[in-house]
Amino acid sequence: MAAVGSRGDVQPMLALALALRARGHVIRFCAPPNFAAWVAGYGLPFHGLGRDFQAFLTEIGPAVHRGVVELRSDIRRQFDELGRLTADADLILGASVHCAGLSYAQKLGIPHAYVCYTPSLLPSSHHPSPSCPYLHLPRALNRFTWWLNDRIWNLVFRGPLNRERRRLALAPVPSAFRHVLSAPLILASEPGFGGPPEDSPFPALQTGAWFLPGSEALEPALERFLDAGAPPVYVGFGSMPDKKAARTAARVIEAARAAGVRVVISRGWAELGSAGSAAADSNVYVVGAVPHARLFPRVRAVVHHGGAGTTAAAARAGVPQVVVPHLLDQFFWADRVQGLGLGPAPVAKHKLTARKLAAALRACVDEPAFRKRAEIFARQMIDDGLDRGVRAVEAIGASRLPAADERREREDRGAIAAVG
Repeated sequence: MAAVGSRGDVQPMLALALALRARGHVIRFCAPPNFAAWVAGYGLPFHGLGRDFQAFLTEIGPAVHRGVVELRSDIRRQFDELGRLTADADLILGASVHCAGLSYAQKLGIPHAYVCYTPSLLPSSHHPSPSCPYLHLPRALNRFTWWLNDRIWNLVFRGPLNRERRRLALAPVPSAFRHVLSAPLILASEPGFGGPPEDSPFPALQTGAWFLPGSEALEPALERFLDAGAPPVYVGFGSMPDKKAARTAARVIEAARAAGVRVVISRGWAELGSAGSAAADSNVYVVGAVPHARLFPRVRAVVHHGGAGTTAAAARAGVPQVVVPHLLDQFFWADRVQGLGLGPAPVAKHKLTARKLAAALRACVDEPAFRKRAEIFARQMIDDGLDRGVRAVEAIGASRLPAADERREREDRGAIAAVG
């Protein structure tokens, strides 16, 4: 299992790995080295893959295109590192910007599957590519964004990808993006937010979202804060970097005061709220990594960046959401939250002010319709997504691909709809 990216890219794969292990499968878990201690805490064999992604995101900040270009140099590293781990594998699972898995599966004649967490990653005329934040374009413009997406991926990744494939005696690929998505696709997201678009060229099996077991308890000091007053709001932007984290935290605290609510601030990778006025305010609690399944049902609203996992966790808790999208598919999730009535209009990170956030918080607190719809949505969500994911992986693993047989690979793509 190989996942390259932020915690939101790695955590669902970790949840699946634990579920597969419980079924008796042997897992080799590969992720950026900054996740080593976290994964090892679950007793899984861990293998570092690529660069420290936390340091990488902190360095590039919001410059997504610069980050994509720099990831080009990681392809050779992915191939070298994965090659040492897959010789006796029965199945390779890849997620996020992981380009080597399918090539090794073709070389070894074993199945491969690609895991994605959002239907917005699947090309369609009904939505733009994730790099476009405008969700309601004419269908012709949506198709243009995907045409452009394909060319950008080819410009950045196709050359190094095909060089590595030549080393494995495999044929070059004409489209790097479509190559990564061309194996059987597992869409680990809640269907209530949207399913695979009917005009996507890549059939996908949608399982529901994958959550880590919520066995961890909240830290005692956080429990005392929760018990000391009215339920707070939660604000956290996950793995998103922030060059002006102190200013962002100050705006969050000012907004909470204006809205008359207490607030739990998650530090995240940006170290939000680690310094400044947060420590001196009895209505503010700053927390590190915290189990969402334990905390979210006890808050009045969740303010977050629009990551697939956090959106699903807030929805599962049945609480209103305020999405502050930073980049990529976060705009898709923000649009779905608003469209389903689970929260007020999103506030893009580059437009975030205390006044706008305070207005959104007041809407969540004062308008019962948001909570009512969130509670109804939570009751309708798939509650066995991990079980469905395990069944899908086991079904895919039951078939073996002849080495480098890309025609059979295309046939298996069409068969994925019958899995489960």
